Parts: sequence; C-alpha cells; structure tokens
Amino acid sequence: MKKLILASILAMTMSPSAFAMSNQEAIKTVHQATAMQYCGFEDEHVIRTGGEVFVIYSTTGIPTDEDGITECSGGSGTYMTHLAHLKNGRVIKADLFEDHDINTRFIDTDSLSVSNGILSFQNREFGKNDPNCCAGDIYNTQIQLSTGRLISRKFVGRAPE
Repeated sequence: MKKLILASILAMTMSPSAFAMSNQEAIKTVHQATAMQYCGFEDEHVIRTGGEVFVIYSTTGIPTDEDGITECSGGSGTYMTHLAHLKNGRVIKADLFEDHDINTRFIDTDSLSVSNGILSFQNREFGKNDPNCCAGDIYNTQIQLSTGRLISRKFVGRAPE
C-alpha cells in the first residue's frame, strides 16, 4: 500500500501539470528570453499540446547597439513571426520557424490550427517578379510541434492582385 501511495505521489509531481504555467507566464518567459534578439514583441497565440507549450509571437525590428545606446531598426522588412517552444517553464527554442525555409514576414496567424500536435497555417512566399512588399505565392504549411519538423508545404495558388 505504501508503495502504491508513493508511486501515485511521484507520478503527480512528475506529470506535465506540475510544470503548468499560465498563458501570461509563457508569453512573459518568451519575451524575456528574446528581448536582446528582437524589438516590438507582440504575442499572438499560446498552444498547449502533448504537455508542452508553444508561443507564436511577432516582432518588429532588430536591436542595434551604438556607443552603449540600444536602438531598434525598423521598416516592414523587419516584421517577423516566430514559434517558441517551452518545456518545464523554460524556452528551449526561441524560433522553430528559423529551421525551415519559411518567409516569416507573411504568416497568416488567423489561419493557425493545431490537430494531433501538428500546427497548420498559410503563409506567403515571394514568386517571380514579386516586389519586396508583397509576397504572392500562397502555401499551406504543417509543422510537427513535438519535433519541430516540417511535415508539409504545398503551393495552393497566388494571392489576388
């Protein structure tokens, strides 16, 4: 009986719920971990799947330091969407998107969905003769959250002009 009780207590303390954090805590953790890399932090979504937490966030600008003064570069070309992976309350990867050839300036965050640990979304890539402002090739993209692996990236058409 003592072994059963001890095993139950141990199972409860080792379960993912023991490391549960609120959405606000997850967002704050990612913001603090990336503050020196990016400017203009804005949270988009918190995803919980398989006992792990993922935060989709956007940034605008990259900090530069001149003579001890930190300033942020600007312009539409510095806007990016990121996917952070947290485990046990710590950021283990600040951006899973950076491992793939995905244009993170044009991820449609309204199209995000998660099913069975797979993140699906639409994004745009530059097609032939597209200006820097306006990527026109639309892709459906899927990423396995637990591994960060790109599962699928399919061209679905061109954006209307």
